[in-house]
Amino acid sequence: MILQLAGLTRFALTVIGGTGVAGIIFGFAFRDIAERFFASMLLSIRRPFHTDDFVLIDGLEGIVQQMNTRSTVLMTRDGNHVQIPDATVFKNTIVNMSSSRNTRGSFDMSVGSDHSIKNAQRITVEVLEAHDAILAEPAPMVLVETLHASSITLRAYYGYDMHRFSPLKLRSALVRHTLRALEAEGISAPDDAREVILPQGVPLVERTDDASDDTRSDVAAESEPESAHKRRHVIAEDGVVEHADEGGLASEEHDLRRQARAARSPEGGAKLLDD
Repeated sequence: MILQLAGLTRFALTVIGGTGVAGIIFGFAFRDIAERFFASMLLSIRRPFHTDDFVLIDGLEGIVQQMNTRSTVLMTRDGNHVQIPDATVFKNTIVNMSSSRNTRGSFDMSVGSDHSIKNAQRITVEVLEAHDAILAEPAPMVLVETLHASSITLRAYYGYDMHRFSPLKLRSALVRHTLRALEAEGISAPDDAREVILPQGVPLVERTDDASDDTRSDVAAESEPESAHKRRHVIAEDGVVEHADEGGLASEEHDLRRQARAARSPEGGAKLLDD
């Protein structure tokens, strides 16, 4: 208005237009920065997680190390630092696996359709109930998941203390024990059925006198003990130590937290633009 009263109307329009353009430029330039800053403020107020919590954010899981005005820093199971923008953290689903000790795990297994499903479910439930790491409440259960042409997929559900036991190691041990119990009862999973098409047909070859039934029986006798020996060796190896193959069932969270506290902060190194 002062410029217009002074007779500088065109100059006033130029100043206003330039200010508007500059505002648009700065708005686009600092839009992401402002979004992350306000997201960090809202996360600080709501506090969906704390330091050293094990979380899953946008498909990335790890121990929370810090949260600044730009990003949230996680240390993954592999020992890598991951910086997730606070805006991404605020807008995505946050799974805090440290807020509750008890959680539920599951694994699938295939059973031949010629076997009793009820018997397979009973054996699997007994294996889960007998394991020390499995909680009594909620009780373990085994349900039918998928029906196939020659097999049935069963899914076992069980509860455990995530702070004490590793989910990966515990699942491996339960699968081994379940397969061993099912094999002891004569229940096995069939091989995947495959259809082989021979366009030219199968040529017929006349059998010679040397290929007798005794020869075939000798070949079968030589091959069967080897597979049986391998199977007994696996069972004997499993029975030596309860969880030797998994290296124990203790959770890795304590080791991961200790590694996170000893690690260098990603922003604590030398400045890249220094001489």
